Amino acid sequence: MLRGSVLALLLLSAIANGQSVVQDHQDGNQPSDDCPNKDLIKPCSCSEELGKKHLKCSSIGSPLELRKVLNNLKTKQNTVAVMELSNTNFFSFPENALFQTQFNEMIFNNVTIVKAHFKDGKNIFMGLEHTLKIVNIFNSNISSGILWNALEPLEELIVLEISNAELNPLPALSEWLTTYQLGKLFLTSNSISEVDENAFSKFDKLSRLSLKDNNIKEIKASMFPTSLTFIDLSGNLLTTLPPDVFSGMQNLQEVKLVENNIQIIPYDVFTDYPKSLKTFDLSKNKLQCCAKWKWIMQMKDKMLGRCDTPSNLKNKNLKDVNEETLLAIECTKID
Repeated sequence: MLRGSVLALLLLSAIANGQSVVQDHQDGNQPSDDCPNKDLIKPCSCSEELGKKHLKCSSIGSPLELRKVLNNLKTKQNTVAVMELSNTNFFSFPENALFQTQFNEMIFNNVTIVKAHFKDGKNIFMGLEHTLKIVNIFNSNISSGILWNALEPLEELIVLEISNAELNPLPALSEWLTTYQLGKLFLTSNSISEVDENAFSKFDKLSRLSLKDNNIKEIKASMFPTSLTFIDLSGNLLTTLPPDVFSGMQNLQEVKLVENNIQIIPYDVFTDYPKSLKTFDLSKNKLQCCAKWKWIMQMKDKMLGRCDTPSNLKNKNLKDVNEETLLAIECTKID
């Protein structure tokens, strides 16, 4: 009888402890796996995407309204990892609003921010220096000087994507950004025509770089780190490439130069030929197939593109042109 009473007491104690754990979780003493209460984040919303809690704030009326939402996320229980701000125009982003929010990814889409940098070196990302790893900016109007200042303290930034944001001229970003963790950089459709000669040179962990759909007429070997595995310069105004532009890029796998104004690429572009290269895409250029192209024989299996001139080779795939045919054709003056 005594043994039965002891067992009953133990069972009741276990149930009580279990209820206590549940109550503690409900009271917020442990991180929650759920999105925040809807009333706390209005007019924003929260959903789970790809295993991450995603805060979406669209058409926010004022900086104070956004600050109120973000203040409600400054708790130990907050597990929201991604914030997206869209369709919003602010003269000034609310100062210190992101402090203690712990976001590791931020998305700005169709946003205008005139003032993103404040007194004493403070900026909109203050407090996220060691947590924010991914920044995406699309179709937004943020002054480029202000933007680079704001991004400067992000020591853990590994992915930066900016498109349709008018970034010309492009400075030496590796002098502005303190992060040396940057692995992916995509600056597409930003009307860039001027690029600093050392723009990306110090990002020694940068593996993927896209400058697609800009107005770049010239590039220099000094712009790029040797760590690149992928580079996309499609949709620009390039007419040729400088000597040894890919020199030292021992892990380079793919180069995309689609839709430029390239007619001939001289042999000294590949005097230090990266053996890792898998694809060199020259599609939709006005390629002049002639004797100066004989160097492609060593890597023709990697080349994508078609001859534009002479007429007897027009639309012929570069992979199908033989060395004897090329050597018999004298190159004409490049337009």
